[in-house]
This record gives sequence, C-alpha cells and structure tokens, in this order.
Amino acid sequence: MDDASTWRIGFIDFARFADGAIRGGLLVTDHLTQPYDFRATTPVKPTKVQQILYGKTLQIAMFNDLIGLPLLTSSREKITIVFTRHHTLLSLRPRLEFPLAFLQADKRNEGEPSDVPQNRQVIQMHSNFPTELEFGRHVFQKMAESGDLLEPFTRISQALTEIHKIRPEDK
Repeated sequence: MDDASTWRIGFIDFARFADGAIRGGLLVTDHLTQPYDFRATTPVKPTKVQQILYGKTLQIAMFNDLIGLPLLTSSREKITIVFTRHHTLLSLRPRLEFPLAFLQADKRNEGEPSDVPQNRQVIQMHSNFPTELEFGRHVFQKMAESGDLLEPFTRISQALTEIHKIRPEDK
C-alpha cells in the first residue's frame, strides 16, 4: 500500500445551515486530492421530539448513524483511508473496511521554538486499531508534501453549501 498513486483518500465533513439542517459530504480523492467521487446526504433536521428524546446523544446519532455511516459505505471507490475533523466518527471504525483518522489541530505552545509549525495536525485512530496510526501518519505526511491536507474539507463545505442552495426538494 505504499504506492501513493493507487490510494483513494476520503475526507468526510458536515455543514450546518441557517434553516437548522445538517448535511454530510464525502470527497474521495487521489494522493494529489484530485476528486474521484463525491457523495452528499439529504438534509437532516431533527424534530423537537427527537431533540428531547435523544438529548445530548442527538449529535452523535445524527453524525454517525444518519450521515457518517451511509456516506462511508456508499462510495464507488475502494477507499484506502478516510480523514475527518469530527472525533465522534471514530466510533464507526469497527463497522468499516478501511482506516478512519481523526485530524485534530495541535497549536504550538507558547515558548516552543519558532521552527515548530503553527496549527500542526495530530492524527488519532480508533483505540481498537492501533496499528493503523503509522499508516495514517504516512499518508498524511505524503499528502502534506504535495499540498494542504485540510483544503479538501473546504471543498466539501463549499459543495454542500451549493447543493443546499440548488436542491430545494431536499429541504
């Protein structure tokens, strides 16, 4: 799996809209972040009753069961690894056939040498899959050499915003 040209890297993210809807998007790219597949969910809008019944677990249920898992299992591409900025999605890893990596900003501490980059990213994997951490770091490092690994998340957000504007039948 060291041939980066064969990698299919997924990026999954969510967007919240003024009407209360949440949409999820999965962008699958090559190692240069050229898109191969894009999937988006219909808007998810919890009712007041759901908000009451689910309480604090509503966001986890929405992100994982209604948005995350359907997206992660729908791609036509054979995914190598998926990156997310939402820690809650790591709980889906046992139900997937590929590694899922959580990217977390690790800001430089005051007093660190200036050659330590600001806004570093720390990768975390599901605790039941510790051997995937090395591969996740390897992919991250290879991709960072050729560009901004966080930029695909911006594309997902922009695409979801456009979809939300032009698909009123989904609202």
